[in-house]
Amino acid sequence: MTDNSDKRSVESSGRTEIDARIALLRSISFFKNLDEEKLCEIVKHLLAKSFPPGTQILTQDQFVDGVYFLQDGEIQVLVSNEQTGQEELITHGYKGECFGEMSTLRGEQMASATILTSVPCKFLYIARDDFLQLVKEFNLWPQFVNVLASRLEQTNHRMTEVMKHLKQGMVQVDKKGMITGKFSMGFVRLIGGEVNEIHGKSFPDLVLVKGGEAEKKWRDNYSLAIMSNPQQAELILNLLPTETNFFHPEFGDRIFKISYDLCIYQKKVIGMDIGLEDVTRVRELAQKSEELEKEKGIIKEIYTKPETFRTLLTLLEEVEQDLEDAELGLAARKLDKEDIRNWFGRMHSLKGTSHFLKLDELGAAAHQMENVFARLK
Repeated sequence: MTDNSDKRSVESSGRTEIDARIALLRSISFFKNLDEEKLCEIVKHLLAKSFPPGTQILTQDQFVDGVYFLQDGEIQVLVSNEQTGQEELITHGYKGECFGEMSTLRGEQMASATILTSVPCKFLYIARDDFLQLVKEFNLWPQFVNVLASRLEQTNHRMTEVMKHLKQGMVQVDKKGMITGKFSMGFVRLIGGEVNEIHGKSFPDLVLVKGGEAEKKWRDNYSLAIMSNPQQAELILNLLPTETNFFHPEFGDRIFKISYDLCIYQKKVIGMDIGLEDVTRVRELAQKSEELEKEKGIIKEIYTKPETFRTLLTLLEEVEQDLEDAELGLAARKLDKEDIRNWFGRMHSLKGTSHFLKLDELGAAAHQMENVFARLK
C-alpha cells in the first residue's frame, strides 16, 4: 500500500519538472507570449534526452528528426567550409536555445549546420510532426516571423562587420573584453588554442603580451571605447593596439595585425569584433626585399664608379708586393715590425673593400692573411 506522503512527493516532483519545462519554453522567443494552457499542451509532447560531450545532435546535410531545446549545458554550432572541406565553428549555444526549428519550419529535411555537445547536455525534444501540428494549432507563425526577422537583422549586421575585418581570424568580445561564443576556427589556429578553452577568456590575457605596449593601450582605451556613444567610440578605436607580438606554441614568435569594429545592436554598443592577421611572413619578406633593394643600390653605385675599381686594383698590387716581401723576409728570418704592421693594415683594407664590393671569396682570403700577419706581429 502506497503511503500518501510518498504519493504527494511523486506528484510534487512531477509538477516541479513541468514547471521547469514551462519556464524553459517561456525563455524561448517563439513561446514567450503563450498562455499557461498552451504551454502545458506543448510540454506534453516534450521528451527529455541527455547526451555526453562530443555527441552530434544534428549533422549538417543529414536528416532533422525534430526540434531540440537545450535545457542544460553548452553546444557548438559548426558549418562546413566549402573551400577547405573543414568544419568551422561559428558560435556556441546555451540554455534556452533551440535547434532544428528552422529546417522543420521551412519543410527542409536536412540540417543546415552541425550541433555538437561541448559538455554533458540535457535537451527537451519534440518530433517534427508534433512541432508542426502545434505551430498550426496555436497559430505560432507570427511569432516565428518576428523572431526570424530579428535574427536576419542581426545576421546582416554581423556579416557587414565581418567583411570589414581581416580574413585570417575573427573573434567577438563583450563589454568587458571577454571572448564570446562567436569566433572563427582561423582565430583558434592563429593562437594555437583549443576550441573549448577560448570562450569566456579575456582577449588581452589570451593574445596580448603581458606588460607590453599593446596590452597597455588596450587597458587604457578599451573601456572608454565601449562606454562611449557609437560616434565617439569609432574615434577611440584608433587608440587601441593595431599590432602585437605573440608566441605560438608550435610556430614560435609571430606578429599579429589587429583590426576592430563595434558591435552595435539597437543603437547601443554591446561589444567588439576583432580581426587578427598573422603578418610575420609578410614582414619578413618585406624586410628581406628592403635589404635586397638596398644591396642592389650599393652594388649599382659601386660598379658604376671606376675609381672604386682603381682603389681595389691599387690595393691588390700593394698586397701582392707585401706578400712577396713577407715571403723573402720569412726565408731570410728577417722581418721588420713596421713592415708587418703595414702589411697587416693593407690586408685589413683589402678585406673591407672586398666585402663592400660583395667579393666575399676575396674578402675571406684577405681575412685569413690578416690573421697570419696578426700572429707575426
